[in-house]
Amino acid sequence: MSCFRIKLWLFLLVFFLLAGGGVALAEDLNQRVEKLEQQVQALGDQQTSLADEFLRRTYIGAYANFRYVDAQGENNHFDGNRLHLVLNSMFHDRIRAYVDINFQRAAGVAADNWQTQTISTNNRSGIVSVFESYADFMLAKWLNLRAGIFLVPLTEYNRNPYMVNKNFADDPMQDVWEYSDVGAEFFGSVNLTDNVSFNYELGGVQGLRSQPEGIFPTYDADNNKAKSLFGRTYVVFYDQYLFNVAGYYGDYSVDDKESFAITGYFKATPNTKILEHFELLAEFGYLHWENRGAVFLTTDFDNTYAINTYLVYKFWPSFLDKTFLGKSFDDPKFTLGFRYVRLRTKFQNALINNINLNNYAMAFGYRPVSNFVMHLQYSIGDGNTGMNILDNNTFMVNVAYSF
Repeated sequence: MSCFRIKLWLFLLVFFLLAGGGVALAEDLNQRVEKLEQQVQALGDQQTSLADEFLRRTYIGAYANFRYVDAQGENNHFDGNRLHLVLNSMFHDRIRAYVDINFQRAAGVAADNWQTQTISTNNRSGIVSVFESYADFMLAKWLNLRAGIFLVPLTEYNRNPYMVNKNFADDPMQDVWEYSDVGAEFFGSVNLTDNVSFNYELGGVQGLRSQPEGIFPTYDADNNKAKSLFGRTYVVFYDQYLFNVAGYYGDYSVDDKESFAITGYFKATPNTKILEHFELLAEFGYLHWENRGAVFLTTDFDNTYAINTYLVYKFWPSFLDKTFLGKSFDDPKFTLGFRYVRLRTKFQNALINNINLNNYAMAFGYRPVSNFVMHLQYSIGDGNTGMNILDNNTFMVNVAYSF
């Protein structure tokens, strides 16, 4: 064999060896690329599933109430009463977070200068505030922890503030007793029998303040070292009858003046053949301010109490099923309600008139679905609270919804 042929065979042998190695190297690189692509895809699927899981566990919505008010002694007007944005997330089986932002008559509330907090005449006023913002840590059915900003459970309204659930165009307890504070509480429920449950709430909050400072506290500071305590118990029978009692106690001033409140209500939604169309609420509240050593004699009051009671009849005429009022709706309802409210506040200073109010309201409602309602209401007021819609005769129309 000639030298040339030997060199040619050696060259071909080296070429094929190198080519084979290149193919192996290319195959290895392809495998690594495919593996990386699979890992990226898996990571993307995981992120998508986490996002889906969060959305599955999270409710994002709103509830609102809009009214037309024609009260004796004031201009008739449309009232963009409230809009609340809500985030309610059970992002873990034992942890829940709830946020409720309140836009009250708010068309524009930002200060023109954040340093001086000045507001020009072009600003359209209103309130934007944190209504509630808390987290629940679920330990057991009978023992759970809540911390953050929440409505202190003094009244029926403070545990059911959504106007879409109401049977009237307004709720006087909203103006009188609505009280949101920052603190912590324990709450839970125990089934005493198959048809009777005992429920409780017990906690502490920042507490009320003396009136010249504004009766409701800020969420970041207190005017004294003491904290206010509250408690609430309620018993539910057959998911039809609810008995509620609540109490509140704490200092409200820097010189250790004390206040306490006792409230309670009974609510009945009987499921009997005769009474199943009726709902009854009977509620009372009493707040006492101790004025021993009082500094602010001109504004502090000795006590105030409120009574709120109503009877509502729920019905639906079957001949309306084929009309636009009943068509396409599964369970529409009409409601006819009568309500009586009594409010009295006695001031310490004899120069300030005591507040006395009696208000009687009749309301007709139409609820095509559970989360949408319209009401026509006329109320007769006799009082001097300074709130014309309660003190004087008032015609009111409202629309409330939630989603």
